[in-house]
Amino acid sequence: EIRLGADGERVEVRARVAASPDEAWCAMTARDRVERWLGTLSAELRRDAEGLRLDFGDGDFFEFENVTLDASAHRLAFGWRFMGCAPRDAIELSVAPSGRGAVVKASDAQPGRGRDASLALGSGWRDFLSRLQLHLATGQRTRYDWRSDVDVAIELPIPAARARGVLIPAAADWLVLEGGEDLFAARALRLDGGGTSTLAIDGVEPAGNGSVRFNARPAGLRRPTTCEMAIEPRGDDGNATLLTIHQTGFRALDADDGVRRQWRSRCAIAWIAAARRARELADAEVASGRTCTYR
Repeated sequence: EIRLGADGERVEVRARVAASPDEAWCAMTARDRVERWLGTLSAELRRDAEGLRLDFGDGDFFEFENVTLDASAHRLAFGWRFMGCAPRDAIELSVAPSGRGAVVKASDAQPGRGRDASLALGSGWRDFLSRLQLHLATGQRTRYDWRSDVDVAIELPIPAARARGVLIPAAADWLVLEGGEDLFAARALRLDGGGTSTLAIDGVEPAGNGSVRFNARPAGLRRPTTCEMAIEPRGDDGNATLLTIHQTGFRALDADDGVRRQWRSRCAIAWIAAARRARELADAEVASGRTCTYR
């Protein structure tokens, strides 16, 4: 069951589980149990945990902030950032008795997020909770193995038109390009400075205002992945921007599963670094005090 808040920024998902509230709470908070249905926690989940991270083993992860637990009430709250750089989500998880089992509720709120994005998040939470349901019903390991997409997002503190005017001409300053100063001219993206860790680029084309789509083929392979980058307004006031990078097609690469996963992790690391460099450029633009509007 997925419910949206009136403002569209909050989504709530509920799931009935075949377990007592205490058993469900243990599966949601104990490190060894979380690892079996969701991901690997870097440390035990505890109040005010510092540097806590949930890793999915394929390059995806969340970094936690401001963890609070109330074991007696079966309530857990925290902030987290996907890939360590996305806008912060405020998460609340709770367990309540229901008949012979329990109901698990997940609430996910993010200021400035639209209804469509919240519904997509709701589908993600529904998948997470379905894995929890199956784990509690069977005791089996139910977490997914790895995802074929890489998604990285970061908020920029300037309007979208201004962000496009800063980032597009300076592509070589936040994307490590080979053979050109922008994506349309470049031959490849270099991931980590190594000669073999490159993505050959072709088929670059605009995909809407501030968006671009292209093929990106890992070195030594024949089949490409597909990338799309977008620089879009965030929130209603027009003063912030969301830079998103989406890459898909890793499971279709002409390589064994281990190599596919390795390329996926390399790309995830590279896109996080690129997003953070883009944020540095936007921060420098703010610091400069310029007020011109780019078109």
